[in-house]
Amino acid sequence: MIWGFSGYATAGYPYGVEAESLSELYGYLSKIGKKPSLVVDGGVSAGVLGLNGVIAEQHQVTTFGCIPLQGLSSTGLRDHMVIWGNTYDDREILVGTLPDILVCVGGGDGTRRECQTALNNGSVVLLLSPRSYGPNSLPETYQGFSEMTRALSEHRLFVCGPNDSVRSCVDAALMAALRVSTSRSARMGKMRQLLAP
Repeated sequence: MIWGFSGYATAGYPYGVEAESLSELYGYLSKIGKKPSLVVDGGVSAGVLGLNGVIAEQHQVTTFGCIPLQGLSSTGLRDHMVIWGNTYDDREILVGTLPDILVCVGGGDGTRRECQTALNNGSVVLLLSPRSYGPNSLPETYQGFSEMTRALSEHRLFVCGPNDSVRSCVDAALMAALRVSTSRSARMGKMRQLLAP
């Protein structure tokens, strides 16, 4: 499976709880023999995205960052990096199109757009909320968007709150991704068109 990660990417905030949740997620996937073949994220060095790059490397998972020209000064270490588009809004298209499962850890408008792109492309989304993020965060607003409420009823969107088991949420996302994995060929076709010179 190709996994994607989205979420807050602002420096200067404590991300200890998020680091624990991501470590648990990667550790569990390794334990059950479902380690991702590739993880995709926004390629920056701060916040959830920066953590994802480090934790994926610790678990020997290949990383692929998608960064626009606007973000070149904040790139983090990844095994592979594509520079595409001018703004972070451009980058969101790639992060939302590539993965079979997109994990959104908290997040605001950018994460929401990546989530919507993933769902519109037939992918599965795991909305991971290991703590409360406030009224404007994606975990608090997702029910106001038609793609997300529809995906929730179709069992392609899973919400994992502070009191939920990350392992159970991962199991549910994996089962759903196996069920809808036929969307990958169409998504890869879109990627070829987007990245073609």
